[in-house]
Amino acid sequence: NMLRRVDSKLLFFFILFFIFLRLSLTATPSEVDALEDLYFSTNGKYWIQNDNWLNGEDPCYSNWFGIFCNTDLNVIEIILPSNNVTGILSASMDQLFSLENLVLPDNYISGTIPSALGYIDSFYELSLYSNKLESTIPASFKALSNLQYLFLSSNNLSGSIDVVTYLTSLRSLELSNNNFESTLPSTLSNLQNLSQLLLSNNNFYSTIPDTLFTLSNLIELELDNNSFQGELPNIYNYKLNHLTITNNNLVGTVPDFIQDIGSYNISNNKFDCPIKEWCIKELCDPCGIIGSQCDLNYGHFCKIGKCSPFNYLCGGAYGTCNNNTDCISGICNSGICY
Repeated sequence: NMLRRVDSKLLFFFILFFIFLRLSLTATPSEVDALEDLYFSTNGKYWIQNDNWLNGEDPCYSNWFGIFCNTDLNVIEIILPSNNVTGILSASMDQLFSLENLVLPDNYISGTIPSALGYIDSFYELSLYSNKLESTIPASFKALSNLQYLFLSSNNLSGSIDVVTYLTSLRSLELSNNNFESTLPSTLSNLQNLSQLLLSNNNFYSTIPDTLFTLSNLIELELDNNSFQGELPNIYNYKLNHLTITNNNLVGTVPDFIQDIGSYNISNNKFDCPIKEWCIKELCDPCGIIGSQCDLNYGHFCKIGKCSPFNYLCGGAYGTCNNNTDCISGICNSGICY
């Protein structure tokens, strides 16, 4: 009988220990509540995949689709790309206090970016590109000191981007294809870890700040289809390997450092065509007439201050001719010999 009583006590304590262990291997109630709020606010019932969500089990323990946890059973990743996530992001997301990566691109999320996201100081990557988000980047984002990747391209965001200049850990910033309308803040120079900056297809205006070219780790810079004016800063950045600034209103002489960039397109501006040896090897468009102005672009060569289709580049002097009549070392086009 004594042995039986001892066995019963051991079994009782074993059951208590198992219950304690089981409860400790779960996400916190606030995390579960935040995930449930996200599910309902983004119409989780209609997601392409929602396996195990709201099954009465713990999101970490029972593998809710797209949810990843650390060894302490805290939610650290929500990854639901191209999953028909609609509706709005819930305001309770700051309860996901260990969240590092929120990856929801190529969905149909609308409304504003919740300020609550700015209170998750563990953020490493925030990827919300190709959605229908509106309004501005929340001021609360200033506190995201650990954020390294911010992808918000292809939404309907507007206003200025001053808030991102506080994110000094950023390595990649993608804000293309939005409605931002402001000057570029000179304080972008704070982002010395930045290697990729994509701002194409917005309404940025005024001059391109010199400080942009002092970013010591910048490799890729895209500023196409904005309203930038003035001259391109003549500051050599030896790491810059990709530059596109097409369709702006930039003027002046193209700086020499352009020729050292591995890939670039600076067409459809108002640059003076530089009369320099390296220009002969570069691509220009259009011109079609004798003159000193043309745009560097793909498909045409620039030679001695004028643009010539690269298939018909003349080797000698330029003269006049009649249409459809070849001239020496060139071809006739609209009365001008190339």
